[in-house]
Amino acid sequence: KKVDLERKLSRITLAQSCYGHFYIEHNRGHHVRVATPEDPASSRMGETFWAFWPRSVWGGVRSGWRLEKQRLERTGSGPWTRHNEVLTAWLMSVVLFGALIAVFGIELLPY
Repeated sequence: KKVDLERKLSRITLAQSCYGHFYIEHNRGHHVRVATPEDPASSRMGETFWAFWPRSVWGGVRSGWRLEKQRLERTGSGPWTRHNEVLTAWLMSVVLFGALIAVFGIELLPY
């Protein structure tokens, strides 16, 4: 289906920036809590970029992990499973960069 392909492509896109957790956080967190104090992806009134950025990044990691952990608990699984979409997203980043380094060499890292 087109939707499944688009979801897979979005995960590949996020893997390039090692931001795969945002696939979970954006859909199950941000869209539910947008523009509320609980949403790490919404800036606060008057908040500078330099205050927002680390709060958004680390808050998004925590929120994505928490949301995925809750989903897995409902299925009777713990967070350390191959079904954890946050872990598989991060693994996709490792595999992607590992393959690029294998093909192009360690000189690729600064880019």
